[in-house]
Amino acid sequence: MVLEIYRPDGLKFVTPVELDQQRQQAEQRALLEQQQRQLEQQRRQQAEQLAETERLNKEAAQSELAQERQRYQELLKQLQDRGIDL
Repeated sequence: MVLEIYRPDGLKFVTPVELDQQRQQAEQRALLEQQQRQLEQQRRQQAEQLAETERLNKEAAQSELAQERQRYQELLKQLQDRGIDL
């Protein structure tokens, strides 16, 4: 048989053991929430890094394409200077 004592507002008085359990649960919830925030921040950072990498890769590809076109035009000009038309 367990004796339960209630306050005048109808809520049960909490034992020191129950109070400690509630504190531990609150700490665990707070820790879990912090870990979730950190994970979300890491995901955002990874997405930003991926977007930046893709942007840099696109710029590099465009630059390489421009260089190839320039080289093509130079070679075409050399052929035309020698009287070879394509």
